[in-house]
Amino acid sequence: EGQPGIQAGGSRPGGPRGMSRVSNGSCSAQPSENGDGGAVDERTSGGRRRRLGQLLHDELWRHRRLLPLAAAQTCLMADQPLLPVNLTAVAKEFGLDDNERDEKLGGTVAVVFFSAGAVASLFAGRLADVTSRRKLLAAFLVIGGAASLANSRVRSFAQILLCRAGVGVAMGGVFPVTFAVVGDLYPPGERPHAIALLSVFAGAGPAIGQVMAGWLGSAAGWRAPFAIVGLATLLFGLLLPYLMGEPTAVKVKAEEQAASRATGSPAAGDGSPVPAAAAEAAKGAVCTLAAAAKARGALKRLLATPTVLLVFLQGIS
Repeated sequence: EGQPGIQAGGSRPGGPRGMSRVSNGSCSAQPSENGDGGAVDERTSGGRRRRLGQLLHDELWRHRRLLPLAAAQTCLMADQPLLPVNLTAVAKEFGLDDNERDEKLGGTVAVVFFSAGAVASLFAGRLADVTSRRKLLAAFLVIGGAASLANSRVRSFAQILLCRAGVGVAMGGVFPVTFAVVGDLYPPGERPHAIALLSVFAGAGPAIGQVMAGWLGSAAGWRAPFAIVGLATLLFGLLLPYLMGEPTAVKVKAEEQAASRATGSPAAGDGSPVPAAAAEAAKGAVCTLAAAAKARGALKRLLATPTVLLVFLQGIS
């Protein structure tokens, strides 16, 4: 009976039944593990998508004041490849042979375009210190949009040159003022991130323009892309003052406050306050001198950097 008892005991939890549980556990563990793993993977991928969506939302919300300007730059930059893609069609319409096409449309137009942009960039930086940067950006965008829109209605090569010069002025003027706006809206540690965002939007413009020029140019003629891009840029220029808040120059504001405190103090002789007109005149003189000194120092530092000098010369050439 001992042996059967052992055998009977073998059927207890330590015996075959226990082995059965282990076996069943090992057999059932694989599907359960796979099922749980799939659920974990699904939860992980869902969590990643949610985190990515939240990150994108936070990023757009943080740069909400800059997004209208970024979109406007995309429209403005989309004009750049419209003419080169349809160079042959434009030359054929205006009766230019291959040599005239390369000389006039490929050479003269490019020189006028980049020369106008280089001159405009020099004046835009100075204007950004003395006028509303938001209105200045809007003015450059309106010029570029109107010139691009007019390019869809040109009837002579001289009109093409005039329109391309207008777009060059807009592109050359927008970017210096944009960097000034970034300096107003963001602290130094966040400016590279904001500039990178603007670069992404600006870089997307030529890609979009090239697709539009190739597709619409063959379907609706080379003038249609200019009309669409010009109208979009013009609308952004008109709406930008309402879509984008007025940036505040922190340094200029601090200088104005310092000048106000200095000119608002009592006179040294009799202790009477300085007249309002004299105080305003002195305040304006101090701010003008400070801005001029700041501009001269910034220009010297820029031209002392070889990379900036090379980029400037490349833009002129």
